[in-house]
Amino acid sequence: MLSSFLPHVLLKLHDLDESLPLGYICDRPQYLKIWPELPISVLIPRDARDLLNAELVSEAHRHGLKLLPWPVNQQSDLLRLADWGVDGLISDDPKLLARIFRGDTGS
Repeated sequence: MLSSFLPHVLLKLHDLDESLPLGYICDRPQYLKIWPELPISVLIPRDARDLLNAELVSEAHRHGLKLLPWPVNQQSDLLRLADWGVDGLISDDPKLLARIFRGDTGS
C-alpha cells in the first residue's frame, strides 16, 4: 500500500496505476471530509476524539475501506478501537500491542 497525507499525490498515483492500493493518512478534521472522494482502499486517521469515532469506522466499512488508526499507544484506546472493529492499529508501542492482543506478559 502507498499512503500519503496529500490528496493530490493519491490522485496522481491512481492516475499512474489504478491497481495501486492507496491509503489516506489524515490528522485534521477539515481534511477528513474528503476521504469519500479519493481512490483509496485504506483510511488512516489520527486517533483523536475530533477525528475518529465508531460512526466513522462503520461508514468506512460501508464504503469497503479498511481503517487503521494511528498512533494508538494507550491500552484503553487500543481496546476501544478494537471494540469498534478497526482493521488494524498503528502504535509506537509494539510490546503493549503484544501484551494486550496476544496475552504476552512482556517477560
